[in-house]
Amino acid sequence: MGDFVGPIAISVVLALIASFFVSMTIIPSLSGRFLRRHETGIERHWWLDGISSERAAALYRGFLEKAVAVPRRTIAACLFLPIAGFILASTLGQEFFPPADRDQFEIEVWLPSDASIERTDRLSRRIESRIREFDEVAEVHWLIGGSFPTIYYNRIMKQEGNNSYAHAMVYTDDVAGAKKLTTVLPALLSDEFPEARVVVSPFAQGPPVEAPVGFRIEGPNIAVLKERGDELRRIMHTVPDILATRASVAGGQPKLSFAADEIAAQQAGLTLTDVAAQMQTDLEGRVGGSLFEDVEELPVRVRLEADDRNSAMDISSMSIMTPGNGAYMSPTPCSHGWQRRASACPRAIRSRLPATAQSNPKRSGSSRPTCRFC
Repeated sequence: MGDFVGPIAISVVLALIASFFVSMTIIPSLSGRFLRRHETGIERHWWLDGISSERAAALYRGFLEKAVAVPRRTIAACLFLPIAGFILASTLGQEFFPPADRDQFEIEVWLPSDASIERTDRLSRRIESRIREFDEVAEVHWLIGGSFPTIYYNRIMKQEGNNSYAHAMVYTDDVAGAKKLTTVLPALLSDEFPEARVVVSPFAQGPPVEAPVGFRIEGPNIAVLKERGDELRRIMHTVPDILATRASVAGGQPKLSFAADEIAAQQAGLTLTDVAAQMQTDLEGRVGGSLFEDVEELPVRVRLEADDRNSAMDISSMSIMTPGNGAYMSPTPCSHGWQRRASACPRAIRSRLPATAQSNPKRSGSSRPTCRFC
């Protein structure tokens, strides 16, 4: 937050210093040069001498005389407003930046990292159906696999090419409807869709923040960081007001390894690179052309249908083309079988690695965090 408001304080101080310098040097010099003394019999002009009123001057003079006559009462009256301001300040909210009065808010959805974009799309449609049951909702727009482009000054594109992530912008009929839904929807969506982490956030002022509450853990071992992050998440979930948590260090995705037999592959006229390249093309596809939509070029990727690559059995039945005669064969004779590998964490390459655990507490009308720990 200091990075956001620090320049404001510096600019105010510099402005006051510059104003003092100008008022003590330049203005007196110009006043002596251009302003003329008051002389009787000379017509005065308001654009040169200012606006004056004898009646207002007499009333103000009388008020000052009465105030000076009772100094104790005058001092007490002058101190009343500042003291009342300090007393009333305790009734103000504890957030530095006030919420933005906008008729829109955002919803972020995280599924497990191995979720497909089709699964994310199906879940987003279910969430939209539930949201549209509220009369205050006017429009709902989704972006699957990435964040919406920046439409507000403190909103940044945090996700790109993530199949397990979905981002929604919800528009309501008025500002009151948005405030109501951002209070009701967080707990509702978290309870009805426990398979995902759903975060409802209103637009607010101030610098961008990942989450209202965050903890930072540092250490050299990623596996230990993941363990400590998961432990911290379990502790945070014991707090009734916590709706969702997320750790920045997570385990890798489950993997299925193909144990290739190099000798058998060579007998078929293939190298391990050839086998890997053909399987990569069948599973991930290859760009075979492009389409133009207005000024944007869309690549066309060719690969196997989803039904032919959904399981290890499907992958085992894929065909590999041998060189020479162009015949197809199963990859099984060229391998020692398939091996399932559990999630693994990479080794640390730096001496100290950070990990953050973030939480989204329930909202009670406030759109900004009351505290943040790092």
